[in-house]
Amino acid sequence: SLMTAEEHRFRIEMNYLELEGSKSKDPPSGCQSAVLRIYSEQRIDELCGQQDNVYRFVTTSNWFTLQFLSLLRQSKEPLRGFQLTWT
Repeated sequence: SLMTAEEHRFRIEMNYLELEGSKSKDPPSGCQSAVLRIYSEQRIDELCGQQDNVYRFVTTSNWFTLQFLSLLRQSKEPLRGFQLTWT
């Protein structure tokens, strides 16, 4: 968890995401093998699979928690993981 002064907020930006699973494939395989969760006040973002576009948002509170869970690999394809920055 990260916290800043009460009057400040975090800007979170994900430059790339390459994890197992998918929420959009037909049928969706979900995030059973690997998931990145970002918790902030009144918001939970659950990310998995592959995203090419930049994902960003500003928190509504002065804190956020980042949780990454990864189980045994289901596929053999090379995956880069993720790159996330915050300011």
